[in-house]
Amino acid sequence: MTKSNSLPKTVIFLDASNIYLSGKKYHNITVKPEKLIAFLSTDKNIIDTYFFSAEDQSYSRQIEFHDMLESTYNIKVFTEPLVYNYVTIRCANPSCNNIIIPRHCEMCGEFFSLPPHKSKRIDISLAVNMLDICSTCEEYIFATGDSDFIPLIRNLRNKKGKKVHLASFKDALSDDYKDDDPMTNKKVIDSIIILDRYLNQII
Repeated sequence: MTKSNSLPKTVIFLDASNIYLSGKKYHNITVKPEKLIAFLSTDKNIIDTYFFSAEDQSYSRQIEFHDMLESTYNIKVFTEPLVYNYVTIRCANPSCNNIIIPRHCEMCGEFFSLPPHKSKRIDISLAVNMLDICSTCEEYIFATGDSDFIPLIRNLRNKKGKKVHLASFKDALSDDYKDDDPMTNKKVIDSIIILDRYLNQII
């Protein structure tokens, strides 16, 4: 992966769920991590690539896919078990506190259940690893549109002196990346790569 030593030492981090789900939602495509990394590596001195994903441990094909990324493409894969935290609604009366099931629409009476929420532990793992390796690189390319990472990016840019470039689908990109950071009055990110323009290169 390494290119000319005159280029900044760059690492790529993929927020896999964000990119995969955005590709499906906005373009009905399956983004291939190895192709996305190859595209993002163009004219860069890439020293490492990282892939972060929640992993359904009952789904053998996903586990095999993650193993393939490591063995075939030398991508460093980090996973956390996929955990579903089901939302419950309780009665607001402190003396009752009863779980309200089933739930129904007040307009038509249709019964429904709230969708599960996936664990965010993988995001913490990603942030820890980005900070851990900051002494080995000069810039990051970060594939995500999630604004939860802004405090991390602020730290890398303003305290660690790193450049951070974002790669995201247009409609998945948080508006918070488009404006100045209200805490620093500076741009939140060094540059943004809009992936919608390069679909053929990442699928």
